[in-house]
Amino acid sequence: MNGWDAKGYRLGYGGGFFDRTLAALARKPAVIGISHELARMETIHPQSWDIPVDWVVTERGVYRRDSDGLAFLGEPPAGEPSALASPVCYANEIAPGFFGERKD
Repeated sequence: MNGWDAKGYRLGYGGGFFDRTLAALARKPAVIGISHELARMETIHPQSWDIPVDWVVTERGVYRRDSDGLAFLGEPPAGEPSALASPVCYANEIAPGFFGERKD
């Protein structure tokens, strides 16, 4: 997302493909936007066809959309990964040597 607001609306690249795709689906999936905290603004002045995201993930933490807009779920404790984050996976742990590295 290039930008996002307090209600979960997003700024994209201006083609409208995101909203048209979601509107055409028979069942709306969970919509997750990934952005920087710095890209947050009070409002993007959404149009009638704009569809808000259900979740926003930034370097600060995770937001979930509810009836009042986006609710911040909090920051993970210092030094600990968020319970909402997947564990780090390094490919060389799964397939040592696959990328040409030494197998010490």
